[in-house]
Amino acid sequence: LSNLARLCPFFTGGSGGRACCSNSGDVSALAPLTLETQVSTVEPWAHRLPDHVMWSITLLTAVGMAFLNLITIASMRTLVKWKFHFMQTVTDDAGVGRGAAALVATAALLATLCMTLVFIVDPDAGSSGAPENRGWLNGNNCGKFFTRRSLFVRGLATILGNAAGYPVGREGPT
Repeated sequence: LSNLARLCPFFTGGSGGRACCSNSGDVSALAPLTLETQVSTVEPWAHRLPDHVMWSITLLTAVGMAFLNLITIASMRTLVKWKFHFMQTVTDDAGVGRGAAALVATAALLATLCMTLVFIVDPDAGSSGAPENRGWLNGNNCGKFFTRRSLFVRGLATILGNAAGYPVGREGPT
């Protein structure tokens, strides 16, 4: 065994310096590990991009996120304002009972639109995304989880869900 394998046995999986290619326990699938296959390192500045490019990307990301946040807040505010204005109009015209029913119906409509987007348009957008983000940051392939469609559906569903009264997005547990 190499010195690294003796110091860190989890690199070899307890197989005595051999890596198992499957979970079947087949001994013929074992191949000797070398130090190069056991450890993968990334050099600092491995991307070799100039500093001004890195700073530009960082700045554009921040400005883009601020712009998206502004759109999200304005959309939520408009929908919530419309929801309560509709309730107030119905209350003034038909009484408190029907006004409350109008509020519930409006919230149900917004919630139905939210869930229709998630279940029909893109079912991959139906979770918080935190576990998938952690997996992606750790180098796992998340398949088609991070697509433009998923991003759009997540954003729109968050706006509709928040306007319906769900504690999601800015108001949620994340």
